[in-house]
Amino acid sequence: MDQNRLITFEQGLDGFVAQLKTCLAQQADTHIHHCSMPQCLQSFRAVTQDNKALVLRLVLLGWNQETTLARLSWLDRHGRDHVCCYLNEEFAAIKRKLNGKWVRDKHSPQDLCLQQWSHLQAAGL
Repeated sequence: MDQNRLITFEQGLDGFVAQLKTCLAQQADTHIHHCSMPQCLQSFRAVTQDNKALVLRLVLLGWNQETTLARLSWLDRHGRDHVCCYLNEEFAAIKRKLNGKWVRDKHSPQDLCLQQWSHLQAAGL
């Protein structure tokens, strides 16, 4: 994406978000509060031997003032996002427990990324 397309997209963002917030408030009695602006830090295209392409993305989500949170995921050719794992500020894989706390996962981000890749390949995505 070139800079002009990015600027054009960003110019329409406020209007889009305002419409979305209004719709959710009216239709679902839900109020949206801004917490952070996700930012795609890295994006890579992975192509298999049989020319199937997936995009590996690292997106900074933020969480709160004390917690840095990022998501590592594969975007399939249908536009569906498949989460490999969430990462803390040390780039360790973390997961959310039922009590809402984030704890370190016993698997590495690399292992979780490969595991999700294998699932996607087996499913033909």
